[in-house]
Amino acid sequence: MKFLVCSDAHIDATTAGLPRFGDVKSAVYETITAARDQDCGLWCFAGDWSDPDTKRAWAAAEVAVDVFSVLRYYERSQLWITGNHDVVEDGQGSSVLGPLRSAATHAKDFAVVSHVPMVAIFSGVAFLTLPYTPIALNYDPSEAVRRLAKDCKGAREVVVLGHLNAEGIAPGSETTDMPRGRDVFWPLDEIRKQLPGALLIGGHYHRRQVYEGLQIVGSLERLTLGEEHNSPGYLICEV
Repeated sequence: MKFLVCSDAHIDATTAGLPRFGDVKSAVYETITAARDQDCGLWCFAGDWSDPDTKRAWAAAEVAVDVFSVLRYYERSQLWITGNHDVVEDGQGSSVLGPLRSAATHAKDFAVVSHVPMVAIFSGVAFLTLPYTPIALNYDPSEAVRRLAKDCKGAREVVVLGHLNAEGIAPGSETTDMPRGRDVFWPLDEIRKQLPGALLIGGHYHRRQVYEGLQIVGSLERLTLGEEHNSPGYLICEV
């Protein structure tokens, strides 16, 4: 099975006052083309689509719905998880991906939008999600891994997809220039104990890197002046 992972679109972002909506939108659609051309059966987004309270939030939501529809047209499964910039602290567990959650309920076995930890199975591969949640849906990542590990039994492979902090990793512009929310850390030791051999893929950090076995996808575009040396892109995996 081949699948594509992208993350940290921040489609509503500005760089030194310049709106980035157009070029980030183009980068998102490039990932759809790549998923189609590279025969990826699954497209994943690892969090941080847009802030809910910016002037372009409505336009960002419109693009998300369109991406959902285009992926369905191309018969590609999809998995979205919430990041720290997506959530709304309204006490209701809301996020900018809320409209997609409604659409996903009518596309079973095709689309999953994860706003809480869960396990989704695509082509026999188990995806355990560790999204960033608002305080109203706060959870212990280690406990979530222990609880959900049993749902991964029998899967051909296991992938853990998350949008959390990694303890010890050097913070970048996502923390210094674009901070939002609280720190919630990857339970790397618990994952290795419960799911040895699992592939770990994460969002949140804008610089592509590998940290203690955790594949950080990186952002789709350079979003601040401090990211001039980053290499934006997406990740294609085969398991």
